Amino acid sequence: MAKTVTLVWQFYKPLLVFNLFFSFIGLYDLAKIGPWFLANSIAIKLVGYAGSVFYKHYFANKSYVYFLNAGYGIKKMYTYIFLTDMSIYLLMVAVLYLFEMAF
Repeated sequence: MAKTVTLVWQFYKPLLVFNLFFSFIGLYDLAKIGPWFLANSIAIKLVGYAGSVFYKHYFANKSYVYFLNAGYGIKKMYTYIFLTDMSIYLLMVAVLYLFEMAF
C-alpha cells in the first residue's frame, strides 16, 4: 500500500498545481453563484482534469516507463489520480458549504 501511495504521489505531483487551479476556479464559481452550480463546477473540474491528462501525456510520457516497470498501468495511475483529485475537490466543496452555513 505504501508503494502505491508513493507512486500515485510521484505521478500526481507535476499535475497538482494545474488541478488545484481548476479546483479553485470551480470553488470560486460555486461560492459566487450558489449551490445550484455544483454540476457546472464539477464540469469545470473535469475539463481541468482532461487538460492535465493531455499535459501529462504530451510532455511527460517518457516517465510512463517508470510506472510500468513498477507494475502499474498508466490507466490505473490516471484512475488513482482522478479519484484522489475528485475526493480532494469534494472535500473542499464540503468545507466551503460548512463555512457558508456557519457565516
